[in-house]
Amino acid sequence: MPQAVVAKGLGIANKVTNQSWFVASYSCTVGTFVLMTGRLGDLHGRKNFFLIGFLWLGVFNIGIGFARNHIVYDILRALAGIGPSIMMPNAAGLLGGAWPDTKSRHDQSRKVLAFCIFGAVAPAGYVLGSAWGAAVTYTGLYWGWIYWSMAIVCFAFTAAGWAVIPNIRELNGKGEGGVDYLGSTFGVAGLVLVFVSLKYVLLHHLSMNSR
Repeated sequence: MPQAVVAKGLGIANKVTNQSWFVASYSCTVGTFVLMTGRLGDLHGRKNFFLIGFLWLGVFNIGIGFARNHIVYDILRALAGIGPSIMMPNAAGLLGGAWPDTKSRHDQSRKVLAFCIFGAVAPAGYVLGSAWGAAVTYTGLYWGWIYWSMAIVCFAFTAAGWAVIPNIRELNGKGEGGVDYLGSTFGVAGLVLVFVSLKYVLLHHLSMNSR
C-alpha cells in the first residue's frame, strides 16, 4: 500500500501519527479475532468459514476505496482485518485435514510442504501487495482501485475455493461442543486494548521526541 498516496487522498499528507493507523488498525483485528474464529470453524465447517473470510475481506475492501477521511478509512481497515483472522486458522485446519493419513509418508511429506508454503504466504503477500499497490498508483488510477482490485481477487478466490475444496467431513464437518462467547469477547477486547495502549505509548514517545 503506497501510504503517501492514500494519505494525500484522505487529506492527511503531513500527519504521520494519523498515517500510522493505516496499518495498525488492520493488524490489530487480524491478530486478535483469531482467538475465536478457529473454534467457530471447527463447529460450523472450516471450508465455510474460510470462504466467509474471503467474502468479508472483499466486501470491506470495496468500502475502503470509497473512504473520504482517515477515520472512516481506519475503521473500515479494522473491520477488513477480521476477514484474514477468519481465514488463517481455518486455512491451517483445511491443510491439516487434507492429508489425514498419519501413517502414509507420502501424505505427511505433502502436508509438511503445504504448511511450509502456508508459512511463506504472509511475507510473500506483504511484498506482492506492496508491489501491486505501487503499480496501481503508478498507472495514475485513483488509490481506491488498490482495494477494489483486491476485492475482485477475494471474490474470485471465494468462487474458486467453493468449487475446488471438497465438501467432506475432514474439511467441512461440523464439530461438537460450544464456544465460550463471553470469554472470547473479553479476550478479544483485552487484546485490542493492549494493542491500542502500546500504540498510543509509542505515538506519545515519538511526539515528545519531535518537540
